Formats: sequence, structure tokens, C-alpha cells
Amino acid sequence: MTDETGTAGRFKQFALELYGSEGVAAACLYLQNRYVLDVNVVLFAAFIGARRRQTLTTSCLDAARSRVDAWHREVVRPLRAVRQRLKTGAAPAPNELTARLRGKLQQVEIDAELIELDQLAAFDPARWRRPGTREPCRMCNGGNRSRRSDILH
Repeated sequence: MTDETGTAGRFKQFALELYGSEGVAAACLYLQNRYVLDVNVVLFAAFIGARRRQTLTTSCLDAARSRVDAWHREVVRPLRAVRQRLKTGAAPAPNELTARLRGKLQQVEIDAELIELDQLAAFDPARWRRPGTREPCRMCNGGNRSRRSDILH
């Protein structure tokens, strides 16, 4: 993984700045809740488009998703589910104590999402194989390396 000043740092900074822009968080949460999209993968695609001026193929998005899917499914979503459940119950929630717990869980959830961002930042689409195949993951524009040495096994 690259340090905070390299690609990983640039991606994380881009993702956090974009998410903090007016209306973006609400739109991302809508996509997350309505279509069960992983917002970090959406932000990754936005980064590739905006900063690298490239378009990701379906196979490349699949590879990016598969890089973080288990973490997102087994860690991020359960943390989110517990945090959201504390809004309305189970008893004794909601109360002052469970509201504090909810705040702590929100920070843990954010930390888990930042780990996911780091994993996506370390993903180099030109070096990964399409999930379940021997076919390299390629971006539509600029990522179609064909030399075998550029592809991880």
C-alpha cells in the first residue's frame, strides 16, 4: 500500500472531500440504502474518472468490489446495522446511554470504512485478474496493459 502522500493518500483525500461536499453524502446514502451500493466503491469509481480521467469496466468494478466485499459485508454492514438499530430500540434503546454507545459505534464504523478506502486505494486495476477468470481487469481508457508481467496471479 502507498503512504498517505501517494495514491492511497490522494484517493482517501479525494473521497473524504467529495463525500463532505454539499449534497454528496445524502446522495451516497440514498444509493447505499436504495440500491445496496458500497459507497466506497462509488467513490473509487469517481476518483478513477475525475483524477485519472479513465472509465472502469464492469470487470474492473467487479474486481474492486471483490477486493473489499468480505470486509464490507462482514464488518462494515453489521456495525452499521447495530448503530442504526440503536436509534429506535431494542430496549433499553433509545436512551442517553445507548445514544453514547451509538456515537462510539459510528466512529468504529467510520474507521472500518477508512480501512476499506485504503484497500481500494491499493487496488491497481491494471494488475488484477477479473474475478473467477484468467482475464486481466482493464479500464476502458488507459489501463489496457497486455504484458503478462503487469498482471498479478
